[in-house]
Amino acid sequence: MPEKVEKQIERFFTDMKPGLVHVGVEDIDAEGRSLKTHLDGLEGSVSEDLLLFKRSVVLGGGSGMMIPRRVFEEIGKFDVRLSTSGDWDVFYQIAKRYQIGFVPEILLKYRVHGSNLHGNISRMEREMLLAYDKVFAEKDETLQKLRRTAYSNLHKVLAGSYFRCGNYWYFARNVVKSIRFKPRNISYFAKFPIRILQRKFKNSQYPTRPSSGVAKTRPCLLRNN
Repeated sequence: MPEKVEKQIERFFTDMKPGLVHVGVEDIDAEGRSLKTHLDGLEGSVSEDLLLFKRSVVLGGGSGMMIPRRVFEEIGKFDVRLSTSGDWDVFYQIAKRYQIGFVPEILLKYRVHGSNLHGNISRMEREMLLAYDKVFAEKDETLQKLRRTAYSNLHKVLAGSYFRCGNYWYFARNVVKSIRFKPRNISYFAKFPIRILQRKFKNSQYPTRPSSGVAKTRPCLLRNN
């Protein structure tokens, strides 16, 4: 949006002096119609929130963030092995060194379509596991205390994403992995069929309006950041 850059730069000149500033996002469809707005981004010390993979943290991916050159060079730029999770890796590398700033206004529109990189769940799974392996290779005691919960939550999100896409084998595989890291997650997955039925009932009560012949795509990957 026209004021995005201006408002992000203003946020850098505050007492927080963040290493990254992100903004509110509006999802739109192929025809530019609003699907959903996201103003639930976090600011401050958010590295633990990124690792625990429980909610949205940094919004807008690579298009939403602004990073000072000195910070980008300090973290070593993007990991070229990562594509779908490359932005998460950058967020985390910055968040463990700096505060994160957020402008709670819709300053970015994100078009949701079938070729979005984040719709490729299997690639996301491989790359997020690689990113996590990098993080937890560190022998930091505080970090290691988060390890089991972090992996469990990641597999929980992946399981839900595979389920939404109808890939039930990979759904089941990630359910098992999530429970292995955190056994009490079994109660979450036991209620999964009920939540799915409730969602289907709600969608039947409030159907999506037709899109003038243009098929809408529903992203399979559940959001977290």
